[in-house]
Amino acid sequence: LAAALTSLVVGTPLWVRHWVLRQMPLDAADPAERVTQSRRAYMFIIFGLSVLATLVSGSIVLFEIIQALLNGDFSRQTLDDVRYPFGVVLTAAIVSFYHWQVLREDRAVEHARSG
Repeated sequence: LAAALTSLVVGTPLWVRHWVLRQMPLDAADPAERVTQSRRAYMFIIFGLSVLATLVSGSIVLFEIIQALLNGDFSRQTLDDVRYPFGVVLTAAIVSFYHWQVLREDRAVEHARSG
C-alpha cells in the first residue's frame, strides 16, 4: 500500500506536468499538430485498449460477485478475489475517460480548422 501511494503521489504530478507542457504547444503554436495521424493513432489505440481492459475486468468482477451471491458464500474472500480486477476497472476507466475527452477536443479543433 505504501509503495502504491508513493507511486501515485510522486508519479501523478510528474505525468501531469509532462502532459500539460506537451499539450500547450498544440493549443498555442500549431493546432494542426492535434490532427496528425500519429497522434490520432496513439489516442485511438490507448482509448481502445483502456475500454477493452475496463470491459474485461468489469466482467470478471461481476462474474465473481454474482457467482458468490448465487452460491451463497459471499465473504471477505470474494472481495479479495476481485480487488485486482476492480483496480484495473478503475484505472482503465479513468484513462479511457481522459483520452475520450482529448479526442473530443481534437475533433473540435479539426472542425474549427475545416469550417
